[in-house]
Amino acid sequence: MSMKNVTLAVAFCLAVTSAASATILNNLSLGTQIDPPQRRNVNLVATNATAETTVEASLGDGGVINDIRQSADPAGGQNHTITFTDATLPDIRLQRIQNHRGNSMDDSSKAQATSEGEALKLINENNDDLITDIIFGDYTSGTFTAFTSQGVEAVGFTMGQVENDTPFTVEFFAPNGALLITQTAVGTSNSGNASTVFFGYVNSTDLIGRVRITRGNSGYEETYLGDIAFSGVIPEPASMALLAIGGSLMLARRRVR
Repeated sequence: MSMKNVTLAVAFCLAVTSAASATILNNLSLGTQIDPPQRRNVNLVATNATAETTVEASLGDGGVINDIRQSADPAGGQNHTITFTDATLPDIRLQRIQNHRGNSMDDSSKAQATSEGEALKLINENNDDLITDIIFGDYTSGTFTAFTSQGVEAVGFTMGQVENDTPFTVEFFAPNGALLITQTAVGTSNSGNASTVFFGYVNSTDLIGRVRITRGNSGYEETYLGDIAFSGVIPEPASMALLAIGGSLMLARRRVR
């Protein structure tokens, strides 16, 4: 059984069947650096964010999605599922939660990206908050299942086109749904001089299962999610303890024999 499925409490997990509006992105290439010296550079760090270098150093088996488009060419859609055949990597659901026209990838995304690749453009066109979730889990047979008893240790990403009249709130949740930390940012200017912000967090004790990005009410606006960084899959501490106990018992039985 793969590490993705160890300790997965299926009865209590979030299952999301891929809808027609979902885009499946398979085995995207992973880099090692957030915000490399290309195109736009991060010029603002969110309140309470873990240092970018600390997030990078904590990625382990994971990596950074510097180009979300790559070989795929989805024009839009409300949700995107990123899947990996490598069992040490989590599958990822970029899930529209509230009030935006859709997530798209086009040439305009390059101008706001913090890497040579493309960012994911989030479009808000109504007078309400824009909410998008980054969910870590397992994608099998058309169904995405969010982790509930394992997660990732580190998560980081950049947000382009953060303006001074639009507050951003990012919440990091444990796999069991507990809120771990809240990070906030407001840009320093508007339009072409809007800020590019880094959000990131490392927690090796409780682990991270989901991240919620909320952009405050701003009418029609576009913002850009890029350089999505994440560590490999880690079982929760309690599960690791059980595995350790089981290993000790097996070793004791061998010694008795």
